[in-house]
Amino acid sequence: GWGIVTGPIDDLNVLLTHVGFETRSTPTHEVALREMVAIAGHDDLAARLVVQRLLPGALSVVRRQRQLGRDHDAAADMIGALWIAIRTFNPERQPSCLAAALIGDAEYLAFKRAQRQRSSGERPSDFPQDVAQPERELQPWEELAELVQAAAEAKATDADDQAFLQCLLETPRTVDIARTLNLSSRTIRNRRHRATERLRAHVVA
Repeated sequence: GWGIVTGPIDDLNVLLTHVGFETRSTPTHEVALREMVAIAGHDDLAARLVVQRLLPGALSVVRRQRQLGRDHDAAADMIGALWIAIRTFNPERQPSCLAAALIGDAEYLAFKRAQRQRSSGERPSDFPQDVAQPERELQPWEELAELVQAAAEAKATDADDQAFLQCLLETPRTVDIARTLNLSSRTIRNRRHRATERLRAHVVA
C-alpha cells in the first residue's frame, strides 16, 4: 500500500533492499528511501525499516563516539536520536545523500546538542518541538556528499563512481564495503583512490 515497490511483498527484506540496505546504492535507492522516510513520519513500521536501513552508518558513529570516551549508552542514545530524526524529517529538505543527512541529524541530537547547551548555558526547551529542524553545522561527510552530488551533476563522475562514493559515505570501513560488494579490501581501496582522484580533479576545475 505504500507504493514504493510493485507487486506482492512477502518479506520485509525486499523493502529494505529496495531502499539500499546492504546493497550497492543507486539513485533509484535514494528515491525509494526518500519515499519511505516521508511515510515514516506517520507510520511506525516505515520508521522502523528506515532505522534498520541506516543501522550500519549509525553503528559507525557509535564506534567513533566510544573511541572518544562515550559511555555504554552511546548505542541507545544514537538509535533513539535516529528514530526522532526520521520521524521529524522535513520533506522540503533536499540533501544529496539522505542517509548521511539523517545519520548526521541523529549524531547531533545524541551527542552534540546537549554538550552545546551545557557549554552555552542554554536551558533545554521542550524536546519534541525543539528537534523538528535541528540547527547545526554540516558534518565533513555531509560536505563530501554535496561534493559527490555536484560532481555527478557536472558529469565529472559516472554512475558507478556515484554509487561507490555513496557506499563510502554510508559505510566508511573498507572491510565492511568489501564484504557487502563481495570484493577484496585491496580492490575497494583502489576504487576509492580512483574515485577520489576524479573528485579532486573536479574541485580543482
